Amino acid sequence: MSKGKKKRPPFFWSILVLSLFALFSIATALFFYFTQQQFVNKALKAEGRIIRYEKQRKVYRPVLTFTTQKKDTITFTASLGKPDTTAIPKGKILNLLYLPDNPKIVKVNEFWQLWFQPFVIAGFGTGPLLFILFLRWVLVPKRSRKNTEEEA
Repeated sequence: MSKGKKKRPPFFWSILVLSLFALFSIATALFFYFTQQQFVNKALKAEGRIIRYEKQRKVYRPVLTFTTQKKDTITFTASLGKPDTTAIPKGKILNLLYLPDNPKIVKVNEFWQLWFQPFVIAGFGTGPLLFILFLRWVLVPKRSRKNTEEEA
């Protein structure tokens, strides 16, 4: 190694790449968060009844029906499902949100139904970065860290 080059701290490139990935995922999660927040602000509330379940792979997604303020009856399939149908029985009434100008855009008014996507996207980006930072903190001896900081 030549004298002019500074030694990079351990995990430097991993931290740099994962930091960029984390920034991108947080920006994407914020986009989805604000999009969802706009939906919640514009949406009207309704009560829907589970009429049946549709199986998709290993998950059962509830099919609900509800009536809009204009007395239109809408049937839709919820975006998130359950591994078994006993968790939410048929006939149960759920709170829904729908757009008045397009009542076919419907979401179940529950925390995870509304906010699952932004949380997962943010977690996929920040989780690996936090893991690498933790590994650096645990695996790199304090003496090595001090020497690296003194050289910088």
